[in-house]
Amino acid sequence: MQYWTVAFLAGSVGTGEVLILFVLVLVLFGPRRLPSLAREIGSFLAKLQRTAQDFRDQIMNLDSNPSGASKAPPQAPQQDAELPKDGDRQETERNERAG
Repeated sequence: MQYWTVAFLAGSVGTGEVLILFVLVLVLFGPRRLPSLAREIGSFLAKLQRTAQDFRDQIMNLDSNPSGASKAPPQAPQQDAELPKDGDRQETERNERAG
């Protein structure tokens, strides 16, 4: 019965409340639609559990590879052209003002 305790908000919903909820769902959706509704809810919960497990696995993988230790170190950017010298920069500024 541990599963029911976890499923119903850590024991805050008792047996009487569960029966009332079941009767309410039965009245709202009818006996014909109840099996398909239960299948849809079960399918949703299964997808939710798979997603939660995938998330836990990703978190555990991050913990096992701290700070991207498996990645290659980044390479320094390559420069194609030389940077202008101070004299060249001043000459360029003068040419721009004159032109």
